[in-house]
Amino acid sequence: MTFTEIVNEVAADLNQTSLDAKDRIGRHVNRQYRRLVALPWLQISRRGEISQPTTEGSRYVTFPVTKLYSVFDPNRDNQTLSERMFDELRNITALSDPPNQYAIARSDSASITIFLDSLPASVYPLSADAELRIVTLSGNQIPKFNEDFHDILIYGAKALELLKMEKDLAQEAKDTMDQRISDLKFHIAKTGYLDYVQGKDAQGGPPATLNTLIS
Repeated sequence: MTFTEIVNEVAADLNQTSLDAKDRIGRHVNRQYRRLVALPWLQISRRGEISQPTTEGSRYVTFPVTKLYSVFDPNRDNQTLSERMFDELRNITALSDPPNQYAIARSDSASITIFLDSLPASVYPLSADAELRIVTLSGNQIPKFNEDFHDILIYGAKALELLKMEKDLAQEAKDTMDQRISDLKFHIAKTGYLDYVQGKDAQGGPPATLNTLIS
């Protein structure tokens, strides 16, 4: 369903079809959408690849993302840079290009800045696997999770609108939304083939942290 279709369905169900009501319902939809895709097990819907250039003479590179998973060098067959602690890299002499290590220097509401172990002598791109910023839905945009569960946003927007109207049905709508969220979580997590092996990394080496969708 598109954003407009979701808003129209909520508006029709609650008989709130004025432009002001639809604007308010649209804000409800986006409020619930941001809450949903920020959940740890649904952050995969925001995962993507992004590239940023270095700045000559500066060891800092800022990515407009909310979380970094890895940083890699597209000029060296996507070789992954090792992540280190900021204090560790800050206290060593900068090396020459290309970088091989980085550290998270700072993070704010919509970007993450890394600190390289080398001092760039020229401008070149670095890429990252990251969580991209949440898009505010509008018009024909489609929520980035399984379309079979888009009704979560319908029930969520209804709950907020009914709460504003001081209707007892607000709790019923919220309960339905929460149940559908649980259904979506199970749908994403279930698999018959994923091989969960504790104490083994991708190369069969020393123990690595096991990340699962259900936590």
